[in-house]
Amino acid sequence: MAIPRDTIEHIRQKAAIEDIIKRYVPTLTKKGKNFIGLCPFHKEKTPSFTVSPDKQMFYCFGCHEGGNVFTFISKVEHVDFVESVKIVGELVGIPVRDDVTYRDDEYSRLLKINAIIGQSYRKALLQPANRHALDYLLNRGVTRQSIDEFELGYAPDEWRYATDIVKNMNFSLDVAVKTGNINKVVKNGTTHYYDRFRNRVIFPIFDQKNEIIGFGGRIIAQGEPKYLNSPESPVFQKRNILYGLNKSRQHIVELGRAIVVEGYLDVIGVYQAGIHNVVAPLGTALTLEQLQLLSRLCNEV
Repeated sequence: MAIPRDTIEHIRQKAAIEDIIKRYVPTLTKKGKNFIGLCPFHKEKTPSFTVSPDKQMFYCFGCHEGGNVFTFISKVEHVDFVESVKIVGELVGIPVRDDVTYRDDEYSRLLKINAIIGQSYRKALLQPANRHALDYLLNRGVTRQSIDEFELGYAPDEWRYATDIVKNMNFSLDVAVKTGNINKVVKNGTTHYYDRFRNRVIFPIFDQKNEIIGFGGRIIAQGEPKYLNSPESPVFQKRNILYGLNKSRQHIVELGRAIVVEGYLDVIGVYQAGIHNVVAPLGTALTLEQLQLLSRLCNEV
């Protein structure tokens, strides 16, 4: 995505760098014309990180990092330039949208449908009729706190549980099919819609903005496959996603290393043990894209 130069300049002019950085550097205080605080890019006890409102620049005399507001966001959020412009734009009230508005709107609808499905699975897990699903998680060592924290759920053994919920929320089922979590089949000229996940414990998969982009389901009875993921969709490409990264990202950055485990329950188990710099690929070996993602956050995997 190419952001028009005048849009970038508009955002830059509206963004007061000291206000943006203050969100990330709570120790930042005014000293003369400039601001000074503890550097967010290296550990220090004596503040050497300075921000100049006049120049709209920052500089650390300790680690020698410096630049403008977009440079700062790129470094502190570990994102590229385009994403940094989007983030600053959001902070100053200038949203940056893709050139094709329709695609943005559809993307948002798919995320909304996933959120509705995820919420329905969470409610189902706590229903007395589905106690066997909750017991399965508890017997696997998952605590109730983790069930809440990772927003785990249960897809009942029904063909249209999620389908009917989405339909009753007045969403198009044809749009819902694009999430990959509702299937569509045409038989004898009649279109049928049904749930992808049935009788499975559900692990929502989040992006780094804590939006549900897909699901993983573990069957709790006899059947194959044991684990089933959402298929590829406009919002979900599993080669680019690591389970748990929405929670572990800051811990990975702070520690400079990431622990990669096999699956969903492994991430939760390690997290419960107090080790929070942990992620897992989604049923495959680590991809190049996942390794590149981790390399932007840490030096050791």
